[in-house]
Amino acid sequence: MSFCLRRQSLPAEQFIMTSESADDNCLAWAARDPSGLLSPYKFSRRALGSDDVSLNITHCGVCYADVVWTRNKFGDSKYPVVPGHEIAGIVKEVGSNVRRFKVGDHVGVGTYVNSCRDCEYCNDGLEVHCARGSVFTFNGVDVDGTVTKGGYSSHIVVHERYCFKIPDNYPLASAAPLLCAGITVYTPMMRHKMNQPGKSLGVIGLGGLGHLAVKFGKAFGLRVTVLSTSISKKEEALNLLGADKFVVSSDEQQMMALSRSLDFIIDTASGDHPFDPYLSLLKTAGVLVLVGFPSEVKFSPGSIVMGMRTVSGSATGGTKDTQEMLDFCAAHGIHPEIEVIPIQYANEALERLIKKDVKYRFVIDIENSLKYCFKIPDNYPSASAAPLLCAGITVYTPMMRHKMNQPGDHSFDPYLSLLKTVGVLVLVGSPSEAKSSPGNLVRGMRTVSGSATGGTKDIQEMLDFCAAHGIHPEIEVIPIQYANEALERLIKKDVK
Repeated sequence: MSFCLRRQSLPAEQFIMTSESADDNCLAWAARDPSGLLSPYKFSRRALGSDDVSLNITHCGVCYADVVWTRNKFGDSKYPVVPGHEIAGIVKEVGSNVRRFKVGDHVGVGTYVNSCRDCEYCNDGLEVHCARGSVFTFNGVDVDGTVTKGGYSSHIVVHERYCFKIPDNYPLASAAPLLCAGITVYTPMMRHKMNQPGKSLGVIGLGGLGHLAVKFGKAFGLRVTVLSTSISKKEEALNLLGADKFVVSSDEQQMMALSRSLDFIIDTASGDHPFDPYLSLLKTAGVLVLVGFPSEVKFSPGSIVMGMRTVSGSATGGTKDTQEMLDFCAAHGIHPEIEVIPIQYANEALERLIKKDVKYRFVIDIENSLKYCFKIPDNYPSASAAPLLCAGITVYTPMMRHKMNQPGDHSFDPYLSLLKTVGVLVLVGSPSEAKSSPGNLVRGMRTVSGSATGGTKDIQEMLDFCAAHGIHPEIEVIPIQYANEALERLIKKDVK
């Protein structure tokens, strides 16, 4: 018997896991409520328009925005939420008016997928600041009233203006984080002319954004100082990322030694922190750019008036800067530090992201983990189907392989002495060792074979077989809140 977790709602058509989509359907992972728990989900993408690009998503970066909207932190989440706005993939189809892209091109999609295309900001390639509001890649409302859904999905359809060419020599997995984390620091660095070799840059915070600010700074020829509250990040800042100096910001002596020495500061910290100590590090006419989201920005007017210092803000970037950044990264060999994960690990990744337990960006391997799907027959209970996807297929596969579907011909006992001549014993458990007398195999030409779960063909065949023959696993349906107790009981074999 197996435990089976119960959800409050199910999609109209029952599917297990995920698959390559049909022409008018997209498979994804979505949050259904403010718990933020992600699970498989199926929905329809819009039809390809004449100016659209349709791409198969290969990778999607994990951003803190995914936490914000899956868990309704701003109170405006539109469930179900399919997160993800650091998207990389391969073009599978283009509209009749598309000229910039062709089938097979490597393409990225960032934090927005539409804008008015007519205001002064859109005309300047600053679509993210569209006067009428840009349309976010997920949890946004598009011009047709539909809610946008992001990159934790098999494919996406986007107007070509909001797609970016990823150079062929640049890895798609590395490109994904650039579409939010990368452009968020690159844009203000270019705007404030932080690409002047020999100038000095301070980077507050060493996470997904901060580590890319360090890499860009070094590529621009700047002297880079990392400012962090954690001494544990010193070695990686200096040796992995190539920073010139590391300063513990809570150490007053270290901070005083750095006074009036920096031309620029990129502040990536989202936790609340004082600003005056950092502003004191800037030279006359120095610039501090805030790209994080603390709850408030508070400093003494004297910190900026005396010294003509500037405090500025910035959020992602426009289409012009984004394409320029991708080309720059490819030309200079700049790659974010990433941890590639399967879609099935997304919930754990979001928890680790909250705890800042990632170096330095999660990237979901959509192409290789979001591609298998099995149709559950309509007359078969979804709760009964769940255990078949491991427990069921683990025994079904060897039974079919060894032709144990011949009534009366074979026994499935674990004792070789009970087997007929040329009989087969299949091992699907995991004892510490498999040990037998050679005579039990040699006399009678018996076989011991092993097997673990099964392929897609066998899985679909098994589901159909169970539905047709009324085979249901014995299960105990439990709520998700009971999962820890269930695991303990499973260890004690206390489940039927």
